[in-house]
Amino acid sequence: MTKPRSLLTAGALVFLSMGCHDSLEEGALLRLYGIYLDESGLGGTITLHSNPAGVELAGELLLAGQQAIPLTGSYRGSTGAIVFASEDGSYEFEGGVGRYAAGTGAVPAGRANFALFVNPTLSTATYCGPASCTVPDGCPALGTIQVAINGSSALLTYRVDETEAVGSGSASPTAVNVHVGSSASTIDVTVHGDIAGDTVTGTWEDGLAGISGTWDGNASPCATSPLRFTSASSPGA
Repeated sequence: MTKPRSLLTAGALVFLSMGCHDSLEEGALLRLYGIYLDESGLGGTITLHSNPAGVELAGELLLAGQQAIPLTGSYRGSTGAIVFASEDGSYEFEGGVGRYAAGTGAVPAGRANFALFVNPTLSTATYCGPASCTVPDGCPALGTIQVAINGSSALLTYRVDETEAVGSGSASPTAVNVHVGSSASTIDVTVHGDIAGDTVTGTWEDGLAGISGTWDGNASPCATSPLRFTSASSPGA
């Protein structure tokens, strides 16, 4: 199995993509809401909130077609670190909080990524859907792209071929744009989407892999599809 390239393979890289973690003081109330995507293509949302001391976390994971999964964990303001898990330990997550919160998880499907808004003040819209490769001709890469929009801010969870990424970007009522990494880093992913009501259509590009294509989604969380990943990046390949 080829190891996926990711911005989140080491803890230090989380803060490179998220900015400084000192945006919240120790003991500050914390509310987090955003998106989850695992390597099977299953998408969902995560909601977390802290206790009055701003240390303990509680919330839930909502996945397509499943009952809510309760989550509990903790937040350490001095480092920005968060950890949380389901009661039975089948879903375990860790990450960090900066301008947004992001990290990885060990889940029944294998590996998952999450990206969460910090103390969002507006309602959040989410879009998720399949991605296919169109350049170069005959490119077999497939995957899943998911975005969350809160006002003029956007978050991304992305899994296409051997690349997984999370990042932040900008949004308007009609469009969303996210660029993660650069040509000098281990990830260089650009995603654009045109929004029309509950649907989105757009393009993506993996600059380092030299591939690009289209994607389309809607406001419903993505359900697992074994057809979205090539054999090179599928679990157990």
